[in-house]
Amino acid sequence: MKERGLSGVRLIVSDKNLGLVKSIPEFFPEAKWQRCIVHFYRNVFTKISRTSFREVQVC
Repeated sequence: MKERGLSGVRLIVSDKNLGLVKSIPEFFPEAKWQRCIVHFYRNVFTKISRTSFREVQVC
């Protein structure tokens, strides 16, 4: 992306792909990283039982 002219990146939102997260300071030193909430909740909901789904959803 940088080779195509992308510059001034201040925020990168992604899933917690460790390769991507670790490479951010090298390629975009000014950028901060934020975990994508959609991916976060998808991961949470795959780890809980169906009976706990409603309880976790309200939190």
